[in-house]
Amino acid sequence: MLLSHPSGEHTPLPNNAHTTCITVLEWSSNGGRLVTGDQAGVMVVWRVDARGKLQGSPLIKHDYSKPLTCCIFRPPPPAEDVAMLARAAVSGDETALDMFNWKKSNKGAAFALGSQEGLAFFISTADGSVFSVDEQARSVPLLSVESAVQKMWYSKRRAVLAVVTDSLLLSQFSLGPEGIAHEIKVLAAGTSRGRVALWHMVTVSDQKGDMKIHWKLQTPAEVEGNISQLQWGSSSHLLAVCSSSCVVILSEHVMCSHYSQQMAAVQLTPAQLSLANFNTNTHITFHTDTHIRAVQVTKVNGRPDNKVYFYDIELDTLLYFDFFTGRPESSLDQSEDGQRSRCEGELAARCPVSQFWDENEPRLFVCETVPANSDLHSSSQSQIEKDDVLVVTFFVTQEHGLLLQDSQPKPATLLSLLALDTPYYYYICKLGEDGDRLVSTPAATAQVPSSPQMVVRRALRDFVGLESCEKQTRDAMLNFSFYLTIGDMDEAFKAIKLIKSHMIHKHEVQEISLT
Repeated sequence: MLLSHPSGEHTPLPNNAHTTCITVLEWSSNGGRLVTGDQAGVMVVWRVDARGKLQGSPLIKHDYSKPLTCCIFRPPPPAEDVAMLARAAVSGDETALDMFNWKKSNKGAAFALGSQEGLAFFISTADGSVFSVDEQARSVPLLSVESAVQKMWYSKRRAVLAVVTDSLLLSQFSLGPEGIAHEIKVLAAGTSRGRVALWHMVTVSDQKGDMKIHWKLQTPAEVEGNISQLQWGSSSHLLAVCSSSCVVILSEHVMCSHYSQQMAAVQLTPAQLSLANFNTNTHITFHTDTHIRAVQVTKVNGRPDNKVYFYDIELDTLLYFDFFTGRPESSLDQSEDGQRSRCEGELAARCPVSQFWDENEPRLFVCETVPANSDLHSSSQSQIEKDDVLVVTFFVTQEHGLLLQDSQPKPATLLSLLALDTPYYYYICKLGEDGDRLVSTPAATAQVPSSPQMVVRRALRDFVGLESCEKQTRDAMLNFSFYLTIGDMDEAFKAIKLIKSHMIHKHEVQEISLT
């Protein structure tokens, strides 16, 4: 029953509105809406006029089939302060002027004078479910907790919904602009061997353009004992793991990796490393006593530049290669043959994402590039897999500047470039992929280790078939490739004379024939 003040008029609700005890009764901020709910799970939204009388039939009547426990209206967005905008516009504030012009050109729209009424609200049930009801009275599931919700509170400044259950558990949920809780789109499952398997949800389109959902397996985490329970945290991508021997909280962070002097290390779990020694063709996996932390932190501000810069300390000069045009700012004019033009065309409209100097050859530089329209901030694995990643190699010298030496697509079975150490590129493998290790080492008949191989190497184009050559031959091959890049055929043939192997001569003649 509604009681109007000061008239004292009574307005009863229709007899068929509720048949059980009323458990929810909530007004909107300005009193234009009234939400009622009962023990049977029936929710009714009423429109009320300024005199406190019901206007017609209910806006919505919905049966949740569970007792309703709590309801809270979402505060309305702040209205524009017309007086403040006017003062700013008179003072020459371009933003305020633009807002006035936009309102003037937008027919039918007017400034909101005074506070608006929030008509969206959240309502909870005895089984711990919370639903969001928008201005059009459409109800959608929002979130769920383990027990009945006793109290809800909404922070307008932080856009956070706090929920308290009858077991005195307090949870906070970050909501988007439409009042929907954010989903991290990750599934977690524990095994009897202490592994926490993670799947990331990705959306891909087929040949017909239809969108389909796939779950990509991520790198698993390992704990001690038999896992009995998993629970996601309310924020910061925290995952609590309860096993037969311990309780741990896992947090998401970037995987660490490093390469130096034929040794590569890749992090597998918070306390596990995979080590590969390419000098001795050995690979081991070991655990550390403490959690592994990042050794370098980078911060991306907006979209990365489309140029890669080279600063010469001795000459105090700065050179750059512009991947939008596919050409350097200034360097020795390279021959405009079909292969070079085609290579520059492939590099146009790209952005560098990682770069490395050769471990031993100071003239060689390599970087990974992706198309400029790629979402570089996305953490989706599908975005990384579908990007057209090119590995680009340069010669960099004081005399000739930047010289494009080679570009080739990153192998599909590999995750990312790790290092350049002539005659090999070093790559990090994707989870579950061995990268076809047959071409990575001459000792292919050695026993395959049981632990996963996370780093493999691929020969540079000029060293395919010559991976095991000695240092003198390797230096001669680099000189041959350098002179061939700048178009100095006389010096290129002089480099050939330093090499006595017939097989290497045949390889270099093929390179000259191609160019």
